[in-house]
Amino acid sequence: MSDDVNFYIMKFEPEVQKRLMEIRFTALDIFQDVGEKLYHGAPSFTLDGNTIMDYAAYKKHISIILAYWWKTDWEERSREIMDFLKTNYPQYGYTQYTIQFPHKDDFPYELIKIICNLLWQDRFQEALQ
Repeated sequence: MSDDVNFYIMKFEPEVQKRLMEIRFTALDIFQDVGEKLYHGAPSFTLDGNTIMDYAAYKKHISIILAYWWKTDWEERSREIMDFLKTNYPQYGYTQYTIQFPHKDDFPYELIKIICNLLWQDRFQEALQ
């Protein structure tokens, strides 16, 4: 595990740390043989030099950023996943490639698993083509 990511997580309040660690451990469990680094100041998961997913904590929320830069059709696939998330989980905030989880709400641990599985499944399918 990356010391830089450890230091990033430790600068937040205990409840935010817990949520960030849950994202981290869920992703590390699902994404096999990935690297971790800080990218633009936020934790990032990489595989073969390509970013899979970023996550970050802010004053009022935690964000997960879909990182499909390794896919040729990344914009289209990101829109598909974001449309799926917006339709099925409308209670969260969204920007173009980001889903936001407010600190004031219960944290959606199962949704984190779904997002990680969607991203990993796509990475695996791309490698088979």
